[in-house]
Amino acid sequence: MTKSITMWLICCSALVSPAFLFGNDDENLHHLKAAFTLSNGEGQEVTEAVLRNSHALVAFGFTHCAHVCPMLAANMASVIKSSPVPVQGVFISVDTERDTPRITGEYAAGFGAGLLGLSGTHRQVSQAAQNFGVNFVVTKTDKSYTVEHTASTFLVGPGGDIVHVFAFGSSPKEMLETLQSLAE
Repeated sequence: MTKSITMWLICCSALVSPAFLFGNDDENLHHLKAAFTLSNGEGQEVTEAVLRNSHALVAFGFTHCAHVCPMLAANMASVIKSSPVPVQGVFISVDTERDTPRITGEYAAGFGAGLLGLSGTHRQVSQAAQNFGVNFVVTKTDKSYTVEHTASTFLVGPGGDIVHVFAFGSSPKEMLETLQSLAE
């Protein structure tokens, strides 16, 4: 019973947005870091340096996701396409067993130009997730394979700091308005 309750609490906490927990002001975002060392679809190492000098949207998910992750990626792609200021999109897979860098790269590219798919070892992805305040849990049994994760989208400023966290369900319009207000 205790094990079931613990797993339930872990799974529920994995879905909580850092914005919900900490708010979106500088004082509450300072503990988050836009830092990672992962691999792109060509197997090349990519660090957070790719986020510098323009705004970036970053989301964590996995390619076998049926509903949440496609929405996250589609929203980022919509913002990239519509934004009057340069913006980079980054989709980081938390499913290190099934999502190779190549698979994640192809998945992200399927949503449009400007969306970069990254993956890596479990250790690399776990470190990146920790830096962003993202939780994820992969549960495997003989009959199922479940991945749960924080479904937030992070707005990273040109200086490399996380400047806003969008909760799941934030519209591309809301993201564009926030991006434009910060770019002014």
